[in-house]
Amino acid sequence: MTQAQLHATSPFERAPDEVLNEIFMHIATEYPENSDCGLLTWPCGPHPLLPVVQVNKRFNAVASPLLVLRWRLRPTDRNGAKFVLHLLKHPYLRSQVKSLALNVLSFERALQGDDPAPPNNRWPQSYCSTEEVELLVQSAERIYPPLADWRGDEEGLSWTGQIAQRSPGAIAALAVAWATELSTLDLTLDFWASGEPDPWLIQLVKMVVGVLSVPEGQDRDLSSPAMFTKLRCVSLGHWDTEGSMDGRIAAPFFRLPGLRVFRAYAMEAAGLTLDEADSSGSGTAIQPLADQLFPNGTSDVEELHINRSFITDNGIRVLTRACRRLRVLILQWGGSLVSEEESEFSSESIANAISLHADSLEEVRIDCYEDLWVQYCDNADPGSLGDCLVHCNKLKHLAIDLVVLYGLDDYDQNSASQPLSKVLPPSLISLRLAFEPASAGDQVTQENLVDLLRECGPKGRFPNLKKLDLTRCMDETEDYQDLLALAQEAGVDLMLRIRSAGSVIPRHTSTTVGSVTTVGFQ
Repeated sequence: MTQAQLHATSPFERAPDEVLNEIFMHIATEYPENSDCGLLTWPCGPHPLLPVVQVNKRFNAVASPLLVLRWRLRPTDRNGAKFVLHLLKHPYLRSQVKSLALNVLSFERALQGDDPAPPNNRWPQSYCSTEEVELLVQSAERIYPPLADWRGDEEGLSWTGQIAQRSPGAIAALAVAWATELSTLDLTLDFWASGEPDPWLIQLVKMVVGVLSVPEGQDRDLSSPAMFTKLRCVSLGHWDTEGSMDGRIAAPFFRLPGLRVFRAYAMEAAGLTLDEADSSGSGTAIQPLADQLFPNGTSDVEELHINRSFITDNGIRVLTRACRRLRVLILQWGGSLVSEEESEFSSESIANAISLHADSLEEVRIDCYEDLWVQYCDNADPGSLGDCLVHCNKLKHLAIDLVVLYGLDDYDQNSASQPLSKVLPPSLISLRLAFEPASAGDQVTQENLVDLLRECGPKGRFPNLKKLDLTRCMDETEDYQDLLALAQEAGVDLMLRIRSAGSVIPRHTSTTVGSVTTVGFQ
């Protein structure tokens, strides 16, 4: 349908502005969508409200503020340029930007989209005119003069110099600086290692929190700009699932006073140690100490999500102890949380991190991808996690693999030192367990679960437990009748995956039998 046809036939023309706003708001809030780990997937298409604002003046007036509400921006493509120029020409819309997803990649690294990737990391003339570039430079000079002439190194161009050269990274930093009401930032970065020049957006954040190092010969009197005051959630990821980024780049975000949620994807934090020295053995630190990057007990971050990252025992210790009060700790790794020397998972490091925030944690999730616990949990410290979890009196939601909880050796030998009912806190509302039935005696596992369910209900140790998710451990060969009866008696929603007689229940569908939810699988 053409725009002329839409204009002539659409019933929206007769709808009041309030109804249009609600419809357009629904469209805007569905873009962009998050991946299963809370970060965004790329590449992305144009914003679905772009054709709406072109229908007529009324639609434009209603939809324009919503058009910039949430935006997935890759500065290297034409859609990114359209967004920036839209804010350039309509300054009143900048305060409407609440959520930005930035894919700050080099043109060589950027995925091919509808437009061919321009060369030399610069916007082409077709993206914006010379006059528009000059307006961008003038805006950068007005919005924060100290950064306008700032150079990341002695020989590099200033921020405004990079904007004049049509650098997508410098222009993206300007777009973020415009967004004074920004609450959510998803940032996907190209490869970066400590010692390399920071991306312009990172330099802007460093300047805001007052930790930007000033090269010799430049003005050292850099007042902190009033930016990111409304920023509550940051997701920081690497562009390639096979690669990683240096965890030091996350340090300035932990200093933002209003930040509450930090998510990391493919972050390399092996270097976040408390005693890093040079390879020559002189004992002289070659990088800032972790205490300088992530000062102990100074961050307002309350939710820490670490996804598929490479983090050592010291790394997770540094990140968690930097937070004053953690409510949520989520660790989903593919090769992370391993000992630098032995490449083995250490549950003791997780126990220490949890113990630091035992009085405030409300949710803990520890997931392994693709059975990687077989590779990394060989010598997990038995009992250390259970010893600390039982003291988390505010913990409401827990997801954990029994191998991580008990240690692989004890688990394989069916010698768990304490039953689940003794190592879990009574405050739990929902519990998701994962384990590999083939690696443990079925009888021991069943007895452990039966003992747990007997402690549920108003008179048991776990009066608030209403959901027990076993979909990642119980298969169709398991006898779940005893569990079913106990769950029904205690009022617990027991989630199992089963194969029905003669047919397979399709994956992702569920039926409810009494208080038991059975999830089918193929």
